[in-house]
Amino acid sequence: MAVIQRASLPEEFYDITSAKLLKQPEPQYLHAMLAKMAIVADLQVSALGMPGRGPSGQGAEYTQAGDDRYNFSDPIMSEAIMAIVGLGTAPGHTIRMNRPKFTDTTYTQASREVATASTISTVPVDVSSEQVAVTVKRFAGPYDQTNARVAPYAIDEFDSKMSIHKLASIVGTHMKRDFDKWLDAVLVALFDIVASGNTLYPTGMTADNDSTQANSFPMDFDLLSRAEQKLDELNIPVFGNGRRIAIVTPRQAQQLKNDSQFARYVMFHKDVNPIFTSYIGSVGNLDILKSNTLTTSSNSSSVSINYAQVFGPGKVGLGVGEMPRVLASSDDNYGLQSKNIWEFEAGFVNLDSRFGLSLHTD
Repeated sequence: MAVIQRASLPEEFYDITSAKLLKQPEPQYLHAMLAKMAIVADLQVSALGMPGRGPSGQGAEYTQAGDDRYNFSDPIMSEAIMAIVGLGTAPGHTIRMNRPKFTDTTYTQASREVATASTISTVPVDVSSEQVAVTVKRFAGPYDQTNARVAPYAIDEFDSKMSIHKLASIVGTHMKRDFDKWLDAVLVALFDIVASGNTLYPTGMTADNDSTQANSFPMDFDLLSRAEQKLDELNIPVFGNGRRIAIVTPRQAQQLKNDSQFARYVMFHKDVNPIFTSYIGSVGNLDILKSNTLTTSSNSSSVSINYAQVFGPGKVGLGVGEMPRVLASSDDNYGLQSKNIWEFEAGFVNLDSRFGLSLHTD
């Protein structure tokens, strides 16, 4: 029996694409936001292509990168990342910064007493400094994963007149998301670098491979308390609100909520989040936030190990030569095909690995 339907008579049917957009779940890229707050800049993608040679503005606006992101955390202190000025100005690509290096000696009454008729030495003692170098480099995106190289987004000028959404807006959204995710990944990796002895584990765990089953060594109040103690003993400075920052993964946040000690001692400070929804809370002098872009790795037993970060101001530095910008290629086939990349001249450096801790849990 013949049934008249779409499969048998496709000429009578066609599809319509709505201008409305669905949401795409995205993390907030918390570390990228910290960087933008430090340098007070963001990638601007309002115009693509060369003047008079870019794609058409036909079509509905596309979603902006960031609209779909799950806001795990509010923007926090701009002092979390140290902005370094002066990079990218001639001559040279590098700025060197000094840090006092103190030498501990003997601090007793007897050692410093100048007895009657004794002679004070005329031989001076030295003072010294440590030095950190920040070098500006050129970075760009997006990235061609197939050919392992930076490559542009290209827009056809003719087709851009016919699209439902503005092709330039679509490319701008993807470009901004690529920049944010790259910047966030670079900074997460820098905050993961800590000094020897600054990696802490839950009680009973001394290495990632000690965990053979998930939830054997969860994040808890005791680990956060020991992290606070460690930074106090290292004399690590605090932020303007008198506290330091701990950033945990969603899994670690869930484990904290199930910890009775954490529930007993957690507090909520209005200066971190006025509406009490964007951060987990504070214990002691630690403001605890969560991010879905922190490092996780599988150990030898295939158990996922989550890396939380605890730090004070001054651990990571970001120097900017030129603010992030969009560049258009002159290879545009007489203006008929617009090719665009983002470009950022910046330097990234771990200013002092002593200023941060890495907390490993399963």
